[in-house]
Amino acid sequence: MHSVLASIASSCLVLQVLGSTLESTRFNYQFGNCKGVKDGLNLAKVNDGSAPINEACHSGSHCKGSRSCCVAVGTCVAPNGTRGVFVHSKKEYYEGGCSPKSVDKSHEDYDPKCTQVGECVAGYLYQSKQAFSVEMSWELPKATLERLMAGSNWCSHTQRCQDEPCVPPPDLTSCTGVQSGINLPKPKDGVKALNEPCHSRAHCQGSIHCCATIGTCVPTEKVTRGVFVHNNKAYFEGGCSPRSLDKSHADYDPDCKQVGECHQPYLLKTKKAVAKPGAMTPLPAAVLNRLMKGSNWNEAAQTCGTQTDGDMSHSSPLHMSLGLMSLMVFFWG
Repeated sequence: MHSVLASIASSCLVLQVLGSTLESTRFNYQFGNCKGVKDGLNLAKVNDGSAPINEACHSGSHCKGSRSCCVAVGTCVAPNGTRGVFVHSKKEYYEGGCSPKSVDKSHEDYDPKCTQVGECVAGYLYQSKQAFSVEMSWELPKATLERLMAGSNWCSHTQRCQDEPCVPPPDLTSCTGVQSGINLPKPKDGVKALNEPCHSRAHCQGSIHCCATIGTCVPTEKVTRGVFVHNNKAYFEGGCSPRSLDKSHADYDPDCKQVGECHQPYLLKTKKAVAKPGAMTPLPAAVLNRLMKGSNWNEAAQTCGTQTDGDMSHSSPLHMSLGLMSLMVFFWG
């Protein structure tokens, strides 16, 4: 019995670590390069009557990187009687400086200009404290994130902070002739793939199949089942899956010298699949060009079409990675 309980405890710990890794990757992808993020006091007060989705929480069990982070409203509660867990009332952590105490007429923090509690400022907490939480709700409307990140280098098109110009990512709906990975040349440059095909509702949207950063296609605290690396050769550049390198497996292919890059363009076209923000590593243009061989992809313009170098006066070159293209479908709805 003791060994069984120990095994269960160990499994739970592993899931916690893996879940934290995924959330850390997601936070870093979106907020890791942020500059000029304002605290809540320096953001405008909101009076639209909408309740906040997240609240500021002080907790060593809910938060990573700091004891202060954003969690879904109502989840900042002490597990098993743990002490030091409470909803934070610091005004800087709430949009417009409107903390729960700001709407309480009997409290010294009462602010008559606050007509509702503000949204927890996740971007500010991550930039200032490197704080994140697996308990945070990511169902934030795009308009809410725009407000929280006002004045920073946040890009509404890619839903992340970036130094590059904020321009709309290419639209792949016009792409034709995207080849299966099996029909692409086999990679032989010795460079490790950045992403792998993942079967997971925690990592993917639009389909249960998508590309995720190598090593992160693992169960999370919230999604513990049905998460695994897919071995369909069509999803790998050159048809070179991990099994293609295994001499003992039926999929062994002596022409495969390395595992191919996850074929995100093919998954997007055949499954309407994209990775959730932060789940996939953006692809360099050179890799994307390889994956789009045989299609109507224009390498110079980094988009699909038939423009030539001399016929591009109407279209600015868009050197954007497919990891950013996938954010055409926003996780927040």
